[in-house]
Amino acid sequence: MREKIMAAYDGSEVSKKAIQEALSREASSENTEVHIVSVVNGSGPYTNAVIAEDFNHEILKDVEEDLNKIKRDFHPVHTPIITEVLIEPSESNAGRRLCEYADKHDIDLVIVGNRGLGKVKNFLLGSVSKDVVQNTKCPVLVMK
Repeated sequence: MREKIMAAYDGSEVSKKAIQEALSREASSENTEVHIVSVVNGSGPYTNAVIAEDFNHEILKDVEEDLNKIKRDFHPVHTPIITEVLIEPSESNAGRRLCEYADKHDIDLVIVGNRGLGKVKNFLLGSVSKDVVQNTKCPVLVMK
C-alpha cells in the first residue's frame, strides 16, 4: 500500500524543512507519494476590486512558480511530486483547508512548520499548525 505524505508550503524556511522531510521519506521508500500544498488567502486590498484581483493573481503566480521550482529541483526517486495551491477566502481557515485536503486525498502523514512567515502571509502561523494538529485524522509532524 502506498504511503501518502503531505507537506504544507508557504515559502518560509520552516516550510522548506517540511518539504525536505517529506522528500527524504519518499527517497527511502518505493511506496511513498508526496503532496506539497499551499493555501493562499483569496483576499487582498479592499479599496478596489481590480487591485484586489491583481494582487491575488500575483500571489497565486508566485506560489505556483515556487512549487514548479520545487518539482524541478527535487526530482523524487520513485514518484512525481503532486503540488496543489488552494484558495481560501478567509484568513482563519487555512488549517481547515489543509485538513480537508488530507482527508480528501487519504494522506497518511501531514508535515507542517510550527510558524511560517513566508511569501504567503498568515498561512503557517502557529494557529494554523495547531489547527492541523487538532483536526486532521492522520498523524502530523511539526517542523521547527
